[in-house]
Amino acid sequence: MTKKNLNLHDKTEQTESVKRKIQHRIASNGNIFKKIESLHDIITQIDATKTREDIFNVFKSGSRWLFDYDICLISLLNNAKTHYSVNVISNLNTLEEINHKHFPVEEGMIGWVVKKQAVFIGSIGSIPIDGKKIENILKESGIRHLIVVPMKTGSEVIGALTLATIHNKAYNDTDALFAQLLAFAVGTSLKNNEAFEDARKRITQIELINEVSRQMASMLQLDQLLNGAAVTIQKTFNYFDVTIFIITDDGHELELVAHSGNFIDFLPHGYRQNINQGIVGWVARSGEKILCNDVSQDLRYLAYEYHSTKSELATPIKIDGRVIGVLNVEDTKLHAFDDTDAVVLETLSHLPINKPL
Repeated sequence: MTKKNLNLHDKTEQTESVKRKIQHRIASNGNIFKKIESLHDIITQIDATKTREDIFNVFKSGSRWLFDYDICLISLLNNAKTHYSVNVISNLNTLEEINHKHFPVEEGMIGWVVKKQAVFIGSIGSIPIDGKKIENILKESGIRHLIVVPMKTGSEVIGALTLATIHNKAYNDTDALFAQLLAFAVGTSLKNNEAFEDARKRITQIELINEVSRQMASMLQLDQLLNGAAVTIQKTFNYFDVTIFIITDDGHELELVAHSGNFIDFLPHGYRQNINQGIVGWVARSGEKILCNDVSQDLRYLAYEYHSTKSELATPIKIDGRVIGVLNVEDTKLHAFDDTDAVVLETLSHLPINKPL
């Protein structure tokens, strides 16, 4: 074979090599095109949803076309952006310990992604942060590799999407890009859904306030009024526990005069508390409401034995501008109450003023 033929042969081999690379790239792109089509279909379905549960269900059924994962989490920030709650989208049985639980925004890879607004791709053992409760649980489940991307609506971060697998080095930059696109679609729908739910919640609560007021108007005796108010408020608004305290004549104590809910066995009727103690004591003295969505962080909170309170909302009951008692609700969940609940409770605390005390 002549030198010219050798050069031609080498060039032919080089050409074939380039062709194979191009063909491989085309095949790879074909897979990407299919993913883009699947992504479009999923987003279209998400846009048509009406509730948060629908959004999660569409995501769960559709995301499998885009990603190979064993565990998927959607974590959402609270309004104060101090904590995030974890929603387990897959493998709930093994992750019940973290499902619907709240974690400080400083904790874990999810918190890091939310604060930095950055993407993390890596092995479960390479996470360079403290506070790894979620990560440790994932590791115990056999997880080896994961993607965590921020969930945004425009410039606002509302949470994070986590995809995790038992395989090593399973995700790449393309997966991260698709995860971000899907997270944006989910985040936008959740935000729009939240606005709709907030509006519906306000309308519903106005209707419920009217119903509570109507029932209380038919109660003639003071004891009947107070007990009826506690029961009606607790059941109508589905609050975990409702108590009504009245300031004693000497002004030194608060007496429990009505109670409805899950702590009723622990605080008997007639229980008295020093007015200088607890959140209800502070409200009675100051005449101002308290909305505390994490009582462990409030030094004013007075812990009762056997109580598992995490959130508390208390408003003063006034007559002619003078505080005569406190309407108090509690829940075992962190961040159980919002400003709408506060307005509702303040409204309800004014309902008995037409009754003689």
